[in-house]
Amino acid sequence: MSFKPITLVSPNGNEYVTDNAIEFNNLTNKGYTPKQNVKPETVLARAAESKSDTK
Repeated sequence: MSFKPITLVSPNGNEYVTDNAIEFNNLTNKGYTPKQNVKPETVLARAAESKSDTK
């Protein structure tokens, strides 16, 4: 399973598309919010799951 890009909205209203879970986590910690109805825990869990699938 690969990471699916997620659109985030910055505190000043600009949209940004994340390319990986680390970037998603860093931006949500800086106040960005997902445009879609996505919980950060779900994104990070999926990313961890996809890493374990490749090992």
